[in-house]
Amino acid sequence: MSTNLGMSLLDYGRYVANLSLLSATRRIQLSGGIPKHSVATLVTSYSNHHVIRIMYMKKSTLIFLFSTLVGTLANAQMKVANFSFGEPGTDTYEQVSFWAKDGQRGDIYYVYGKNRTETRLTFLSKTMPSIGNGFRVQFPNKLVLNVIPMGDRLKVVDDKATYQKTFSWQYEGPVNGIGTFCNVCAQDEKEAMRLVRTYYLK
Repeated sequence: MSTNLGMSLLDYGRYVANLSLLSATRRIQLSGGIPKHSVATLVTSYSNHHVIRIMYMKKSTLIFLFSTLVGTLANAQMKVANFSFGEPGTDTYEQVSFWAKDGQRGDIYYVYGKNRTETRLTFLSKTMPSIGNGFRVQFPNKLVLNVIPMGDRLKVVDDKATYQKTFSWQYEGPVNGIGTFCNVCAQDEKEAMRLVRTYYLK
């Protein structure tokens, strides 16, 4: 069974997947969306895991399927605001990353130490009025911290004030021409704080 293009439906499915990958990658790069390698991984994975089903699909169905996939990827807008305390590469280093995806609050990650050990945090609620205008996050071990925006910085404190530190926006990108530019990262303190206030305080 073959198409009028002289290729099997199986080969045609792979052909469309490759075209979709190129199109999705280009559109997402232009819109500042998810990284190129994420697009490649997702589209390739989709193609490989559904290659048997492709044999039984009509050409029109394949075009609709991959067009839908490309549209979904292109509209997946992701941004992250990174704030840190201490010097990277030292035992005292700490970083908190606040993500936003498709206009919604996303994941929160806490990184600490020389080896950058990562932990995912859970958003709980807004802080108590007596503490300040902020929000509460929880660690897997149930430790709760209050995150309070103060100017262009974040005050992070527990309920008993035994842990209290001020985190500043952290630049992610090339230094003296060395390194990779981060498309999804907030590019300055104002953008980072705007992301936090927009998605975590409302």
